[in-house]
Amino acid sequence: MTSSRAEVEDITEIETVRPALVTLTRDVREMQADLLAGFESRRAVLEWCQRLTVRTLGTLGDDFYRDLSRQFRGNDEGILLAALLTGKARTRDLDADVAHELRERLLARRLDPAFRTAFRHLRKDAGEYIDEAGEGDAHDPTRQNHLAMRPSLTEIDEYQADALDRLLDGLADASGILDWSKVLVLATHGEVERDFLARCYLEGSTQQLLTGTGPVDQRGRELFAAYHLLPRFNAGVRDLAGRSGELADAEQTTMEAKFA
Repeated sequence: MTSSRAEVEDITEIETVRPALVTLTRDVREMQADLLAGFESRRAVLEWCQRLTVRTLGTLGDDFYRDLSRQFRGNDEGILLAALLTGKARTRDLDADVAHELRERLLARRLDPAFRTAFRHLRKDAGEYIDEAGEGDAHDPTRQNHLAMRPSLTEIDEYQADALDRLLDGLADASGILDWSKVLVLATHGEVERDFLARCYLEGSTQQLLTGTGPVDQRGRELFAAYHLLPRFNAGVRDLAGRSGELADAEQTTMEAKFA
């Protein structure tokens, strides 16, 4: 089972009156292609998981993140993390064919079921553009500016990428933790416990992990992201996806023209 960008683009050759569903499908198939190609770093795996969280509308199970976080424990990667990494990026000795098979299993057992669930959720609210079908490319899935044609999903995707990048880069100091906490609330759509951010600031060991510059701190932040951030990202997207409204590219162009 392999994928390519050309295959991703092929599905748009069929004219559609419900472009949000095709847009969702394209996005997930691109995630699939990235998965099967492998990742160049542990950080790239976490960044891919963040993007996957939004593009599957928060439908990945909590056990997915528990299993993922175990892969980041210790100095060496777990076998699944090793399989996700390219040969030159992994430290564990793992046959290339075995690694590819494990990536395909992850696709079959995790990504594909999450996509199907997301599709079933989205189909209830996907707009149908009958009058405009065949009258131009305003609702062409390849021209849509937002994930699943929902601006709120694009927005939370950007907040999540920002929050994750800040964490993995390391926060400057204790005050930086407080600044980061505001982004994290937006990135999780408020899915953080009342005392979570206070603990990040007040607990000495956690503050050191978030602000430290050593390799141990960096590895600790990767585990922190997998264990703490990604599940909360997922919960936030799951709540937001049921409340988000659809915006087609043609509607956005009209709105932009009004304020030009």
